[in-house]
Amino acid sequence: MAALQPFDRHPADPDTLRGTSTTLASDAESALTLDGTTQQAHAPVPANWKGTGHPEAAAAAQRISADAGQVRGGLSAAAVALGAWSGSVQEFNTAVDGIVAQLGRAGSGRTGDLMTPEQLATVRATAKRQAEKDWHIAYEAHIVTGGSQVTSILKKGPTAADLLSLFQAGLLPMSVVNLYPKVDFGKVDWRKLFANLRALGIDPLSWAALGTYDPADLKARLDLFRKMGVPPAEYKNLLQLFWVATAAQHAGIDLSQWDPNRGADALKDIIVKVYTYYGNLFLQHPYMQWAGMANMIGPSFAAGFFDLSMFRKLAKTLENKPGLPFDMSVLAKMGDNDLKFFETTFLSMQKDIFYDQAMMHEAYLGGGMDSINELQAAGLIDSRTEQAWGNIDQGLKDCNPDLVKSGNTMLLYREQHDVIDQNYQKMYDHPVTGPAFTYLMTAIGEPSIPGAHTYAEYDPLTIKIETPGPKHIPFTHWDNPLQGEIDVKTPLPAGNLANFNDRWDYISHDTLPAYQKLLTDHPDQARQIIGENVSDRIDQYRIYNRMDDLLYKFGTDWGVEFHE
Repeated sequence: MAALQPFDRHPADPDTLRGTSTTLASDAESALTLDGTTQQAHAPVPANWKGTGHPEAAAAAQRISADAGQVRGGLSAAAVALGAWSGSVQEFNTAVDGIVAQLGRAGSGRTGDLMTPEQLATVRATAKRQAEKDWHIAYEAHIVTGGSQVTSILKKGPTAADLLSLFQAGLLPMSVVNLYPKVDFGKVDWRKLFANLRALGIDPLSWAALGTYDPADLKARLDLFRKMGVPPAEYKNLLQLFWVATAAQHAGIDLSQWDPNRGADALKDIIVKVYTYYGNLFLQHPYMQWAGMANMIGPSFAAGFFDLSMFRKLAKTLENKPGLPFDMSVLAKMGDNDLKFFETTFLSMQKDIFYDQAMMHEAYLGGGMDSINELQAAGLIDSRTEQAWGNIDQGLKDCNPDLVKSGNTMLLYREQHDVIDQNYQKMYDHPVTGPAFTYLMTAIGEPSIPGAHTYAEYDPLTIKIETPGPKHIPFTHWDNPLQGEIDVKTPLPAGNLANFNDRWDYISHDTLPAYQKLLTDHPDQARQIIGENVSDRIDQYRIYNRMDDLLYKFGTDWGVEFHE
């Protein structure tokens, strides 16, 4: 890089420097987890091998850990150094902008208008000399001094004072809390820290949760914020991610791979693990009835993720059938982009539910009502949901199954109304195909809870047709036997599950009571179903396995009754 001349800004981009600092710190933080994994994987070697080479084998993990520690230390120092350098560059460039602006104002305005050209030239020359002097002072203060600090950090590592100062200024990623556990970051004024972050264009909520999905790392950050007295609303993203990451760890899910845009086939392993996780929650904690129901009904819901292309064939069967509230021909001809939209929306619904419900369930398991209250204080749940958990908690203490049932019903309402209703509306409102798609989705749904009905069985579509002609035979008072009302009984639903009122009426009056009755009357059967392989249950409800029955039902299962 050519030497800077007076009034030049430094060409480095502070935002890019901070971004690279965050990446390096995240890599170093990941190395902490990998080191523990390496130690755990190596542990059986010295424990089970006592022959030749035992001392060397026993020491291998320590050598690997030491080497990894050196690399981790280098990455950590580089992350801190780049953070420091980003601050130096930003302060220098800000100072240069001010110097240049002040120089531009020299000899301007009404004062300049009253000067002779010679006087004006003198004023501007004097201003330029002062500006050059100020530029050199800024260069020395920020670039030279800042460069020396960076060199020292890279050679010797950052001091505690370096870390606290840079962290307070908002120049370091949150990961340094884990990288330097001996430094008391609790000394930082969090209000000034958050103000500095916002001044740099950084959202403190995102900054706090960035860079890791490791629950141990996230907990260290949470503990710091709690120690500093930061209100929960200021770290809500971090709080949610901690509990979600805890759930994902228990489920064996890699959160970094959970992108609904990847499609159902790519996410099949995660889809299965989500419902398996819910099932394990219920099997280990039977009062978590919402989780048991999610596991039981989830496979029939998930089966549709994989067979959306078959909607076109089903729609073709329903074309021109009488009384249908939506035009099925638009589905028979819908394109792949439409299918991709519906698939991605379904997958987003599953992820949204997990991020909300798994968060709450893990919080209750990890800290009882205190953790639930923290979620409410953070704005992650409302007071009604807090009360739902209060009912469950009190029901456990009092051995009151009605309170436990009430709390779980409230959680189910939250899932359907607060979490995923917007996604249902998004599908319904999708141009051209949305209303017909969500209607067909309602028509083919099959609940996987014993005793529950399909929506079409619960609320069937019946078409009433009045035959033409007079009610009485002309010139008499006799009824006309040829005039009356025809009821066409269809295998189709009268409502649409994309509509919340239809959906909740169906759930609360059919599916939920069937599930609760199963828990009460046949608890062993419920546990047996929930304990079965989720992947096999998804396959059982795949549309391609039911296609013949669906086509036959939609094509022939129409009844006609005549009423005079």
